[in-house]
Amino acid sequence: MVKAKSGHLVETWQRRERGTAVPLSLHRIKLRDGSSAEVHGIDLTNADIPDKSYFGESCGVDYSDDLVRVMFAQPKLGGDGLRSLVLITMTPPAAAQFGKSLEKMTNPSLESLVGQTKITDKALSKFPTNEPEQTAALIADMVAVAVHGQECCLDFYHANAFSHLAAQRANASQLYLEPVVRVTTSSGLLLSLMRRLKQLRSQFPASIDIAEEEEHAD
Repeated sequence: MVKAKSGHLVETWQRRERGTAVPLSLHRIKLRDGSSAEVHGIDLTNADIPDKSYFGESCGVDYSDDLVRVMFAQPKLGGDGLRSLVLITMTPPAAAQFGKSLEKMTNPSLESLVGQTKITDKALSKFPTNEPEQTAALIADMVAVAVHGQECCLDFYHANAFSHLAAQRANASQLYLEPVVRVTTSSGLLLSLMRRLKQLRSQFPASIDIAEEEEHAD
């Protein structure tokens, strides 16, 4: 919104974004190159639950053109091609943070679930050369994850450029998140996804790789 004041144009920001306004916290981290930076942490506990749901029987990951694409799909009966496909695009920083959050899961960790519930990692799928008619292309940069035995649930969220601009105007106290999609899949696929994201992290720009968290600033 733009208003005139004393013969000049003055820009004001009064736009409310879609989704939930989630509080932000400040963290200081070390980067792979040894330098330090400040990043914002976010708690997805009170974020809106996505309305759209999808059951992913297979999963794959691809990193190209400076983007990470996570694929969830349903094969046709008989295994001849795909019935449907969901592509979720993430930036390298978002994918790196997603992978690290999976690695830091506790009580229990994904790795400990392997021994407790006899979960085995499942092979990730290659991206198909032809897309099925039912293909959805989405974007996300944050993921809430829950694991229960052989099954897990991933809620994907996105904070668009308007949301980040509004957060800057609000002194970074909150960020509006749009719910994207809820994906239910097997814990074995999530385990393989975590390991694959860890492998890909070495290909990401060094400046976005978080080495360790130094401290928390309120």
